[in-house]
Amino acid sequence: MAPPPLSFPPDLAAPLTPYLPSPGSPSRRRPHVTLSFATSLDSAISLRPGTQTILSGPESKAMTHHLRSLHSAILVGAGTAVADDPGLNCRIGGCTSQPRPLVLDPNARWGVGSSSKVVMLAAAGQGLGPYIVVRKGAAVPEERRRVVEGVGGK
Repeated sequence: MAPPPLSFPPDLAAPLTPYLPSPGSPSRRRPHVTLSFATSLDSAISLRPGTQTILSGPESKAMTHHLRSLHSAILVGAGTAVADDPGLNCRIGGCTSQPRPLVLDPNARWGVGSSSKVVMLAAAGQGLGPYIVVRKGAAVPEERRRVVEGVGGK
């Protein structure tokens, strides 16, 4: 089900290391935020609304998963969740812990279900269940809630 594991060469990771959290360090008690994004030359995120557009190559994808291996969570918005159906896990070979997917979805528009990548990966033990942040009073269908909670999400 999951794509093959990725690897990120240590010589490419070395320049990033001073700026990233290290597992077990005292700074792990405080939040550490790393912004990672891709955009096209014209600053568009996708070719058209609601469609996935591949903007980065294999080296960038491996670096993104290396960053995920060092963080406790991955934050995306509802637009990304709807358009991309992301897995939001770490695919670096030998990764010993997975980051928690966090989805900001104030209006509960992401139709997360049992066929969503993030849910399937969590069910297979290759990721964690997502925490979905909605606004107070948002109408969240009970089936979505059951699916998310069934894989350890909220």
